[in-house]
Amino acid sequence: MGNAIIYTRVSTKNQAEEGYSLAGQEKDCKVFAEVNGYSVSKVFVEKGESAKTQDRTELQNLMKFCVANKKNIDAIIIWKIDRLTRDIKDFYSLQDFFAKLNIKVLFARENNGDSATDKLTRNLMGVLAQYENDQKSERVTNGMKTAFLQGHWMWKAPIGYLMKNGNIEPDPKTAHHIKKIFKLFATGMYQQVQILEILKNDGFEINNNLLCRMLRNSLYMGYMYKKEWSKEPVRGVFEPLITEEIFRKVQRILDGNKPLITPHKRNNPLYP
Repeated sequence: MGNAIIYTRVSTKNQAEEGYSLAGQEKDCKVFAEVNGYSVSKVFVEKGESAKTQDRTELQNLMKFCVANKKNIDAIIIWKIDRLTRDIKDFYSLQDFFAKLNIKVLFARENNGDSATDKLTRNLMGVLAQYENDQKSERVTNGMKTAFLQGHWMWKAPIGYLMKNGNIEPDPKTAHHIKKIFKLFATGMYQQVQILEILKNDGFEINNNLLCRMLRNSLYMGYMYKKEWSKEPVRGVFEPLITEEIFRKVQRILDGNKPLITPHKRNNPLYP
């Protein structure tokens, strides 16, 4: 009887409801092992990680385990090819890695023969796994693009906003700080270092690099930019924190088109 290890994986919780549950995969793999004369010594369980790359916690642990115990492992049993990888280059790379260790890679629900036709079938299954993954990625991207063009912000909410119900809305804890930053800078009477000090006294600390990015971020006046999806700015369907007029004033000052006004010190000895 040969020795085998099992690898199971799901990328999302929903897959457990679609017949891909970890327990179900392990059960099928153990039945396959018993039927084919293998004794299972270890099971590696991958929870919630994508098969787009090899950089997965349990897959890496499995590979290290195989290197350290290659003399005691005859086969790796996996439910289906797409549980191992959805990238055809990784499929070949992993096959080659285990072959060099003299460890067979077997699939409980796929063809494991050694004929040219069997190998072609496995290769096609690997290609189909990547095709399915590419299709999903394409659908997600198209969905995000559609939502973006309709005015929805779908990424991490910038400071001053909170993500809620698929879009952003003003954060009651920080939105007023953002408004203050723009209003102070738009007067032309404050340098960025002075604004940082004012914010610090208000209990809101950020660094100069972040302040610069915030002052340039048109999202705060309600417009979104993503050149891959739209040549023109898209008006968001969320509440802007500042007016377009204030934002334009700030940009003119940053671009040097409007002089920064520095008030005289009250106790300047030249002006008693």
